[in-house]
Amino acid sequence: MTKAKKIIRNLGLPGAKTGNVMASARAADKQFIKEKPGKLNEKVSFAKNANEI
Repeated sequence: MTKAKKIIRNLGLPGAKTGNVMASARAADKQFIKEKPGKLNEKVSFAKNANEI
C-alpha cells in the first residue's frame, strides 16, 4: 500500500489525499488512478466515498 499511495500522491490530482492506511481521490479520477500502480492493484482495494454515490 505504501508504494501505491506514493504513486497516487505523486499524480498531483486535485483533492487527492493520502493517510497512513488509505488514499482518497475523486471518483472521476478512479480509472486514471487504477492504471498507475500496475501490479500493485492486486494488493489495493477501491471504495467509493458516500458523498459521491
